[in-house]
Amino acid sequence: MRVYHGSYCIVDKPDISFSRDSLDFGKGFYVTNIEKQAISWTDRFKKRGKKGSVVMEANKTLLQSLYKEIILEFSKETGKDLDESMDYFYKSETYELISQGVSDLHCRGYKYLAQELMLEYGIIKHKSYPNDLVH
Repeated sequence: MRVYHGSYCIVDKPDISFSRDSLDFGKGFYVTNIEKQAISWTDRFKKRGKKGSVVMEANKTLLQSLYKEIILEFSKETGKDLDESMDYFYKSETYELISQGVSDLHCRGYKYLAQELMLEYGIIKHKSYPNDLVH
């Protein structure tokens, strides 16, 4: 998967300690699968006389490991067998968003992402959602 991060320098190892709480989604290292969006962000730095860098490659082995942990956690929490849990995961919007590099979902923990999967399928309800917004 190719993801992009608009910056004024090459980022070898993302470090969220440099980020701010006031960003759109809070502290994090933001990437997108939309090259034009990252280039647009990088152009802001170039206007200030700085260089720009945009391309990053997500480590496929790490993503597969994350997928495995999500499936195992989903299976454990729901009591579903591994084959059924894999079907739920690979047919989910959660998987699509992670695999497309949307926001920073691929940087989230497997327990959080397994809960997102359970929320998506209505297996659990979000504590702060009004009842009429839950599937």
